[in-house]
Amino acid sequence: MSNVWIFQSNPKYYDLIRDLGELTRMESGWPIRQQKNKIEKGDLALLWVSGENRGIYATADIISKPKMEKVDFTDSWVNPKRSADGKTEELMVELGPMTILKPPLLESELKQIRELFSLSIMRQHNGTNFPVTESEWDILSKEIEKRTLTKYEEIFTCPEYFTEGKEREIIQTIYERNSKLREMAIKMHGTTCSVCGFNFAKKYGILSEGYIEIHHLVPHSEHKIKGESEINPETDLIPLCSNCHRIIHKPEKMLSIEELKKIVKS
Repeated sequence: MSNVWIFQSNPKYYDLIRDLGELTRMESGWPIRQQKNKIEKGDLALLWVSGENRGIYATADIISKPKMEKVDFTDSWVNPKRSADGKTEELMVELGPMTILKPPLLESELKQIRELFSLSIMRQHNGTNFPVTESEWDILSKEIEKRTLTKYEEIFTCPEYFTEGKEREIIQTIYERNSKLREMAIKMHGTTCSVCGFNFAKKYGILSEGYIEIHHLVPHSEHKIKGESEINPETDLIPLCSNCHRIIHKPEKMLSIEELKKIVKS
C-alpha cells in the first residue's frame, strides 16, 4: 500500500483552518522538512493543525515527489516576522484538493485509543512531516470514516479565456485555480467522463446533477512560464470522473488521455 503521512501546520505561522474551504478546490504545495527520501507521489497526507485543539482537519493525496520550489516567504504568513532567513527555495510536494473532516479528529480523542499511543506526532509535536504505520492507519482510517468528508466544487459564469495558477504564498505555494473555468469547460465538454464514459447523474440521479471533475491537460508545474497561465477551457481542460482523474495522476509522469483510454479498454 501507499504510505500515509501526517503534515503539521502551526497556526502561529499559517492559518490552515482559514484556507481549508479554498484548498478543497485547488492543488497546493506543502513544505517537506523531514522524511524527504521516503515521501512519494501517490502517498496520502493527513493535515494536522497544532495548538490547543490540535488534530487532523483534512486529508489530501500527494501528487508529486518532493522537489525544490521557488517561494516568497514574506507573502502571506500569519506572523510576518517569521521568514526563511533569505532563502528563496523550499523543498515541497504538491497536494491534490483537500477533503475536510467534520468534525476534526482531535488528539484528545486519539489519546483514548491505546493502539495510537505511539503515533509519532503525539510523542514529538515539533516537526512538519510524520510517518504513520500501517497498523496505525488501519485504526485512523476507521475513525476518519466516521466523519463527514467534505469536498467542494463551485460553478460560475466566465469569459472564453482566463488566467490561473498565480502563486500565492501561505506556508505552501498554491497554484490558484480559477473556479470560473469549470462552468465553461462543462458547457463545452459536458459532464460525461472523456475516458470511461461514466456520468454521475445517470448513475446517481438528481443528487449528482452537474458533477464532474475537470482535468488540466498540462499541469501548472510543467508550464514553461512561472506564475499565471492563460487557459482555454475548450483545448486545455477535459472532464474526468473521480477514478480516472486519480489514476491519470498516479504515475510519476502524468498519463495522457489516450494512454488512459487504452488502459480502460484493455
